[in-house]
Amino acid sequence: ALLDNDTQGPTGSRWETAARGVESVALSDSCAWYVSQGKVYLQTELSRSRPCREGCQVPFPALALKVCCSHNMVWVLTTDYWLLWRAGVTEQCCQGTHWQQVSLPSQLQLADVALGPYNLGWLVDRNNCVYFSDNYTSDDDCSWWQVLIRNYLFENSSLCQITSNENSVWVTNRISSFVYKNSTFIKGHRWNEVVIKNLTAQLRWRQITAEGVFEEKGSLWLLSSANDLFHLRPDCDNVNVIALPCRAEDVASLTAAPHALWLLTHSGQIHVRQGMGDSCPQGDKWRTLNLEQISDKQVTLRHVSCGCDIIWACDTRGDMYMAVGSPFLIATDTFSPAWMPVDGKPLSNTHFVKVFVGSETHIVWALDNKNNVYVRSGIFHDYQLGTDWVPVPD
Repeated sequence: ALLDNDTQGPTGSRWETAARGVESVALSDSCAWYVSQGKVYLQTELSRSRPCREGCQVPFPALALKVCCSHNMVWVLTTDYWLLWRAGVTEQCCQGTHWQQVSLPSQLQLADVALGPYNLGWLVDRNNCVYFSDNYTSDDDCSWWQVLIRNYLFENSSLCQITSNENSVWVTNRISSFVYKNSTFIKGHRWNEVVIKNLTAQLRWRQITAEGVFEEKGSLWLLSSANDLFHLRPDCDNVNVIALPCRAEDVASLTAAPHALWLLTHSGQIHVRQGMGDSCPQGDKWRTLNLEQISDKQVTLRHVSCGCDIIWACDTRGDMYMAVGSPFLIATDTFSPAWMPVDGKPLSNTHFVKVFVGSETHIVWALDNKNNVYVRSGIFHDYQLGTDWVPVPD
């Protein structure tokens, strides 16, 4: 154990022997759990000035192989690859009270386990499949979700190993020279039903557009299967019905950005919502965008996507276009945006049908008529057209 360790890095005054014959160790803020000769031990009340103490054995019903902990949760993996968690662990009772078995997916053969961010439990099986759960302490309602790891990460058949800390998950295997890290902030892993006031449960949605939501402000737009348009604020569960600028059956799709909503019709017209802002997030009227530049060339748009300061579009022939400018400002500009044709074609015998731009303008994806996915390469701040379409492998 490192005495007087520096909070900025693994440095201190000297190393002290904390235990011997240790096969696995896990640390929390003030405790150390470790396995020695198949037995489980605990050291408590640890600090920078007192990094180790005399360990006490915690009774365990089997031979222990690995221990991991996070906050007030402790897992122990047995040599028979059963997984147990320690019940009753609190700040006042670091040792806990008793062991309970973690319910695992049927037919799953464990290889490694870890506890990570938000008390999520992670495990790897002998087929190198990765799973996680947030309710593993529940006997009746324990659910595990598989995380897809691409085959190219590890081309050999050696078993993977997994570990985690408060903000990332790390995966490697025993003969790999690489360690893979994922520190993506996990927003969610399952869907719960959203109940919206004043709407019937039988209502079905054709499209939901949330790109206009930013930091709990903005607008959520919902288009029903009957082509009725609804507006919903993220901090309010009341909806407003918005009158359409065209016949309901003419609506093809919606696209949104902060303080902007564009509506595309089947005939290729674009209607933009005006008057949107923090005080009036739903806007107050529609304006039809002048598309003479491309309509003169007999171009009919079939899909449009708005970014923060750029717009991408796909026409009925599969050609791509890009317009530079804020969708919000374009709604009130006197002049219409200039549409620039985009070079690059999809795979042979296919054509583009949809294009999507993220909140970051360098993230642009496209879809062809055979459901192949493409990403636009070569997009830079001073060259937003990019250079080519790159197919995304399955």
